[in-house]
Amino acid sequence: MSGMKRFTVAEIVVASALVASAISAMTCIMPSSVIHAHAEWTENPTPETEAAYRQEASRWHLREHAAMAAQLSVGFIVVGGLVNFLLPPRPKPAPESGG
Repeated sequence: MSGMKRFTVAEIVVASALVASAISAMTCIMPSSVIHAHAEWTENPTPETEAAYRQEASRWHLREHAAMAAQLSVGFIVVGGLVNFLLPPRPKPAPESGG
C-alpha cells in the first residue's frame, strides 16, 4: 500500500468535473437522427413519419437516462474517493505472537 499514490482533493475535483462535463455534453446534444426525424415529420406529417420521430425520440430518452445513471455512478465514485482521501490510513495489524 505504500507504493500507491493518493490523489489530492484538487485532482479528484478536476477529474470529476471533466467526467461530469463529458457526460452532460453527451446528454444535452440532441442526435442528428432525432433532428432529421422531427424535420421530416413537420414537413410531411403522416402517421409513419410521426412513428419514426417518436421511435428516435424514445431512443434518445433512453440514452439520457443512461447518461444520468452514469453521472450518479461517477458521483458515488468521487464521494468514495474523497472519503478515502480524508480518512486516515488504516493501522497495520499487530504481528501475531505464538507458537
